[in-house]
Parts: sequence; structure tokens; C-alpha cells
Amino acid sequence: MDGAGRAPEKDRAASLTELFAVDPSRAERFSIEAGELMLDYSKHRVDAEAMRLLAALAAQAQLPTWIARMFGGEPINSTEARAVLHVALRSDDASFPEGRDVMSDVRGARERMRRFVGEAHGGVLKGADGRAITDIVNIGIGGSDLGPGCSCGRCASSASPARNCISSPTSTRQTSRRYSRA
Repeated sequence: MDGAGRAPEKDRAASLTELFAVDPSRAERFSIEAGELMLDYSKHRVDAEAMRLLAALAAQAQLPTWIARMFGGEPINSTEARAVLHVALRSDDASFPEGRDVMSDVRGARERMRRFVGEAHGGVLKGADGRAITDIVNIGIGGSDLGPGCSCGRCASSASPARNCISSPTSTRQTSRRYSRA
């Protein structure tokens, strides 16, 4: 890889079939397992040097320290000066992180989301004029529209009367996506 993270021309030109033909143990060398999860990056155009550079970058960025801080509930979100609790959202632990308990807040937020979705799907959710809400708009910044975007894709195929719009005003590629039943 060059200084900008690009693979040399020879690597970009090689097909995956050729890479596997040259290295029959490629799948074993470029995959790892953790519990029931298998990460197979052998089907990407990486080589030992690219993996070495990625590991060096992770070490330089102190990735293990940041992961430990995230799991410890430290306020590593420098924009909002608060903890990033993505891991708490996926946890079934009674108390998380260790020594602090944010799980009651997480369970409360999940219940409020379930209730909101149920009311929106059932046409029970009313606007200020008393009519059922038919359009739901999510304004997200950066990656915060990923979850709602996936949810809207699922909702578009459901019997919900609500139409959904996702807007990411900071995205230069796509400032809004419309999900609705045609």
C-alpha cells in the first residue's frame, strides 16, 4: 500500500481467483474467529503487508486503549463529552459498564422505542391536529442515520401506514433518502 492507503497497481489488477490460486491457504491466513463470529477478509484484496500496516495503524491510534475506555463507559465522545454506549445497547447484562449502571436507561429507551413504533404502525400516534401521523422524518448526522435507514427499509415492506424519510444534512453524497411503499 502507498502512503495514501492505496494498493499497488499489480494488486488492484489481480482478481480474487488469481489471489486464491497463488495462495491456497489464503482463506485460513486472512480470516479469524471469535466465539461464533468469523471474520473472513480473504475475499478482499489484502496481503500480509496490508494487514501489517493496518495493525501498525491500530497500534499507533492506541485502539486497544480506546476500546477498553469505550467498554468502561468513559466519555470518549469528544463532540458531546459523553460515553458512547453502543455496547450497552447490545448488552443483556443487568449492570453495564462495570461499576456503573446505565442499563435501566437503556431498557427504558428500548421500551419507549417499542411503544412509539407500535403506535406509529397502528395509526395511534397523533399529530398536533389530532390526525394520525403518516410521515416520519429522521435527521441524522454522520453515521447516525444508519440504524433508522435500515429500519425504514424494513418498515417499507410492512403494513405500516407511516412513510419514512431519512435526511443526513452533512452527507455530500446523498442528503436524503425516501422510503415508502410504492
